[in-house]
Amino acid sequence: MRTCLYILAILGMLSSLSIAIPGGGEGVGKLKGTRDRSDIQIHIIVAPMSEIRELCKIIVKEAPGCAKWYEKKNECWIWIPEPIGLGDGTAFQIAGHELWHCMIGDFHK
Repeated sequence: MRTCLYILAILGMLSSLSIAIPGGGEGVGKLKGTRDRSDIQIHIIVAPMSEIRELCKIIVKEAPGCAKWYEKKNECWIWIPEPIGLGDGTAFQIAGHELWHCMIGDFHK
């Protein structure tokens, strides 16, 4: 139940981000990714930061969160740290970052 509440909080934060992103901000450019998917299924795994870092080492070298796209299944999995509370901006930023990987693919330069 607690994980479900955190996911709802994350989705609420992300919905407010989607309003803020189009206008841009200082140092923010247009994201250009490798895919444009609006019909994907997204799975979110929330766990303590230490566990997420260990899990993500398998997918990427070192990261506080990660996302993995499964083309054949048209789904994306996100592994993100559990927020300490609603004021944990870092955890919410990581969640948004990984969600964008699911939506547009790799945007790192």
